Parts: sequence; structure tokens; C-alpha cells
Amino acid sequence: MKSLLVQYLPFLAVALALKGLRTGLLVAEPGIRGYADALMAELGIHAVWLGSIGLGLALFGTRRFAASSAQIVLSAGAFVLILLELVAVTFAAETGGALDHHLFTFALVNLVAVLPLIRSEVPASQLVSVAMIVAALVGARAWQIHRRPISNVSVRAAAVTTGFGLLALTLLPASLPRAVAIPLPVELALGPWVDPVRVAAFADLSRPPYAPDGRLRETGEGSRYDHVVVVALESTGLFATSLAEGGPATTPFLRRLAEESAVFERAYVAVPHSSKSVVALNCGITPLLVMDVREGDPDGIPVRCLPDLLRDAGFQTLYFGAHVGGFERWRRLMRNLGFAVTITLERLDRTGFEAVNYFAYEDDILLQPTREWLARTAGRRVYSFYLTSTAHHDYGMPSDHPRRPFAADDRHDRYLNAVHYQDRFLEKLMDLYREAGLYERTLFVVVGDHGEAFGEHRRRLHDHVIYDEVIRVPLLLHGAGIAAGRHSQIVGHADLPPTLASLLGFELLGASYDGRSFFERGVESVARVSCFYTERCLALVTPTRKVISHFDHAPAEAYVIDADPRETVDVFGADPGDAEAVRALHGWKEEQLGRFLGAERR
Repeated sequence: MKSLLVQYLPFLAVALALKGLRTGLLVAEPGIRGYADALMAELGIHAVWLGSIGLGLALFGTRRFAASSAQIVLSAGAFVLILLELVAVTFAAETGGALDHHLFTFALVNLVAVLPLIRSEVPASQLVSVAMIVAALVGARAWQIHRRPISNVSVRAAAVTTGFGLLALTLLPASLPRAVAIPLPVELALGPWVDPVRVAAFADLSRPPYAPDGRLRETGEGSRYDHVVVVALESTGLFATSLAEGGPATTPFLRRLAEESAVFERAYVAVPHSSKSVVALNCGITPLLVMDVREGDPDGIPVRCLPDLLRDAGFQTLYFGAHVGGFERWRRLMRNLGFAVTITLERLDRTGFEAVNYFAYEDDILLQPTREWLARTAGRRVYSFYLTSTAHHDYGMPSDHPRRPFAADDRHDRYLNAVHYQDRFLEKLMDLYREAGLYERTLFVVVGDHGEAFGEHRRRLHDHVIYDEVIRVPLLLHGAGIAAGRHSQIVGHADLPPTLASLLGFELLGASYDGRSFFERGVESVARVSCFYTERCLALVTPTRKVISHFDHAPAEAYVIDADPRETVDVFGADPGDAEAVRALHGWKEEQLGRFLGAERR
């Protein structure tokens, strides 16, 4: 066993170093005990592997063929363990989050969609370098196996090694979150059984499941508007705009527009992911709170959404996006929402325009199609929904767009410049309605689909970020008859459909809808938000306080949000209701899943 252990030590050293690095990336101050907990669990999985191979050799002999075969299997397993940890470290370094079985399964199932993201973050030269290093290690290990066969292995020593490993895995670390401490192979193997997604049973639902019983009823009040234009700004959180107090000068046009608009200062997303946001903004419901975008499946939306209902009322319904239509089954998703026409990159003339990220072109590519559709729909009432793309990761811009110094960090600076580009696109888009003589009869909605994080809370990107840099977004209504002013009540994405229905002279009826008109939301309104990543984080936002659950990825948190809008001082436990708020959040999530999955499909 000693010779086997000596040969395994290099693998073990690399694995422990990677696990220590990942722990430091995911935990603010792990301390000696935290590192000891993490490394002990990692040592356990390798001890089980090493001891198992040793037992096999002890029981079946150490003849040269058996010994060589065992060493090959041992080395292959060690390489897999190290590779998994390397992937986890890379993911932690890029996002500030931990890999789990939910994410791993999603990535495997959606590998075609995920690969462009991986390519954007990992250069081909780096992949080639890693491949060469792995090949060299494999070659060196093969030579070692050939030259130095294993001596006799004691059954007792192998059993003790295996037992030690199992004991180390059984003693769960007390000072670290489970998702950080548990070795990734154990999480992937046992996670689906020990940590399943919890869904409320039909009999336990306090509200009925979602159902396609929605309809529009005319109120008799008429409407000032023939056109409704919703512009969802990609990856644009409130704090990335000039609307936020102390915000960057990225959106001068939006700031001017706000002076003549109804601005909702405390607007929150339902889920910080574009497809989920588009569902909430158009359907008035909480989207499915798992990271699989089932809403894009045939009959994947359990209610009748606003574009669908407006078509019955005589509206033309159009979706515009400069991104590929196959991403997350987007074109199917738009059909499910009720859009009669979906314009995505496949239908656009790309001549003279540039790609800005791995799945989209610059937003100005949508201006000419808009001009053409305005001419084609002359005399009709039209509902148009735009999702911009330029501020999407990895924050590219057209070469002719002037770059301004917004941030010292290059990536953050590129992002803020992309937000500035989208502001200019918004101005050009609204000018088209002036040119067409439609401006006075158009209701404009400008809203962020979600924000983007750059390490403010040790998190990056958006899918697993529950802090206000991501979930709090700009939102304004602009049009004739809309009183200019700022509103402080909490509103959400799902409140947009009933708001628009009311402004168009309709009442949105149906028991399934979660939203209410912005103007009916009172000062005591609250928002509940879920991360896109399954079972990763939830938040309850009240007028004065915000409570966050990270499940088993980190301790719960709370912030006095009105006095501390950037969430710098965690006060969880100062209010005796914090723990109950976390339990209630989990109950809300389970109920919403039950309502969505238990709904009758059209």
C-alpha cells in the first residue's frame, strides 16, 4: 500500500491545492478551520478511491498485468477527479458560484448552447495548453507504471485507507456551506437524491394552478395609444444607469426621458435571466423557478399571455431581437407568448453590422426592419417587444462606437460602454416613431431584463446573483397622458401586463395572474425573486428590508434596504422574523413550482 500511496501523492497534492483555491474563491474568510474542513472532505474522496484500488489488488493479486491495470484505473480516476475540481475552480473564478448537480446536468443537456459561452471565456490556446499538459502527464504516468510495478498490498492497509476516506466524507464540515465543502463527485452522484427540487403537492396549494382562463374586457375608458413599444434592455440593472443615485453617466438619453415619464424606482425582476424575464413581462406570472427553460417547450406557457390576448383584440404583435432565434428555443418561446411575428438574427440583413457577442449582433440592425414594419402596419394597432443584445456577456461593441472611460476594470468598463450603446439605440428607435408620425399615439415602456454583477458581492454575471445590482432594474412608462414623476412602491416584471392592459382600455381578467397594475401597488407591496440557477437563492424585498436565502450555498442574509441600498451590512438575525421569512420564501418557491407544473396545458 505504501508504494501505491507514494505514486498517488502528486495527484493528491494537485487535488488538495485546487480544492483550497476553490474554497478561498467561494468563502470570504474560511479561516484555518474552514480550509481544514474542505481539505478533509477532499482527502476523503481520494482515500476512498485509493483504498478501493488497493483492496482490489490485495484480493486479486499483484501480478504484473493486474498491477499495471490497477495503476491505469487509479490514474484515470485521479485525472477525472482533478479535472472535475479544475472545472469547479474555473467556474468559481469566473462567476463566484459553486457547481452543483443542477448546473452540471443543465450544462450537459444544453451543451450546444453552453459551448459558445465556454469558448468566449476559455481561449483556444489555453485549451491546447491544457491538453498538452494532460498528454504529458499521462505519458509520464504510463512510463512510471511500466517501470515501477506495485509491490504487495495489504488487505488491512487498504481497508483502513478506505475506512478513513468514508469517515472523512461522513463527517460533514460544520464551518463551511455544504455546497462548498462536499467534493464535487459526491455532489454529482448523490445530489439528485439528497437534494431534490421540492414541489408543493396539488392538494397543498393555497392558490389555484396556472390555467389559460385569461381574457381582456373593455373598460369603456378608451385608449390614447395605437402602439405599445416595450424595450427590455439586456443586462441593464438600475445601478448601471444614470437613473440611480450616484450612477454612471451611461444613459444620458434615458435620464432625459425620465424627466417626462413615470419612473418606478424600486422595480424588481422575477428571475434574473432573459427568457424568464420575458415570460414575466408578457404573461404576468412568475416563471418556472428552475433553470430549465421549459416555457420554450410546445405548450410550455400555462396561461394566455398579453400578446396572445391583444391579438384577439385586433393588435398586430411583433418581437424584435438581434440574437439567434435558436438560443433556448427562443422562437418557440415567442410563439408560446403569442407573438404573430418574431424577428431574430436569422431574418436580418447583417450587411454593415458587427457581431457583439457569441450569439448576437449590434442592436442598430433592428432599426431598418422596424422602419419597414411601421410602414407595413400603418393604420393598425401594434404591440412591439424589443430585447436588446449588446450589453450581453461578453460585452462587445461595434468598432465605430466611441468608448468612454466608465470603470477602471476593463470588463466592467466594456459592459458600461455597451449599456451606453443601448441608450443610443433607444433614442434612435424612438426617433423612428417620430419620423413615422406615431410618437404621440405610442406608449413606450423601458425596463431592464436583469442587471449584471462585477464582484460587488463576490459574484459575477447574473444567473445566480440575488443582490440589487442584478435584480433591481430601471423601469419607466412614457407616453401622452402619463404623468411624469417618480414612484417609490415596489413593483415587478409580472405587473407589466395588467398595467398595459389598463392603459389600453382593458381589464385583464383571470385568477392565474400574479401581477397588478403598477398604479395599484401600495406602499406595503413586496417582491419575491428567485435566482435562475435551481435551488440557489431566493429573496424577499419589503419597503424597508431584504431577506436572502442561499439554500446550502451560503448563510442567509438580511439588509436594511432603504438605508443600505448597496447591501453592505448584513443584519440577519437582528429582526426575529428573519428566520421565518427564509422558511416562507422556500414555501413560496415550492408553491409556485406546484402552480406552474400542475397547470393544465393549452
